[in-house]
Amino acid sequence: MLKLIDLLHISGVDLGDYKIHCATDNKISGWHPLEQYYAGNFEEGQSQQSHKNFECDHVLSLIKLGNSNRWLFVGVYRVDGVQSAKG
Repeated sequence: MLKLIDLLHISGVDLGDYKIHCATDNKISGWHPLEQYYAGNFEEGQSQQSHKNFECDHVLSLIKLGNSNRWLFVGVYRVDGVQSAKG
């Protein structure tokens, strides 16, 4: 089986510039990334992330597919900056 890390190395990606975001359902907020992806709203939800762990140059996004061990590759996003969520 080809692993994501192997694919990234083959592609020559410098992992120091990237973070990998594994999007899963959030039972507290009710956010369901796969539903948002199909509705065309995933990128907007991605831009609303409030955790400091997105302070990087690029984010590679994956969405967990149900209860399986399978993930959907969504895309690679350039981070234009990080702002505090506090008013």
